[in-house]
Amino acid sequence: MDIKNIGQNIKRLRTQKGLTQTAVSDALHVTSQAVSRWETGACYPDLESLINLAVYFHVTVDDLLRK
Repeated sequence: MDIKNIGQNIKRLRTQKGLTQTAVSDALHVTSQAVSRWETGACYPDLESLINLAVYFHVTVDDLLRK
């Protein structure tokens, strides 16, 4: 498994839904800078945020990590 893909997956899901980083950050109660850092691969979401992302985008955690 290559966790480095998670940022690309988050960005892909976000842009497919026409959402801004701010919209995602507001829904997950994190900063827009956190979403930006996840998407660029500067850091990874913590476990709670990872689960919240999966619920928010209606995908599995596996989907976020693998594609």
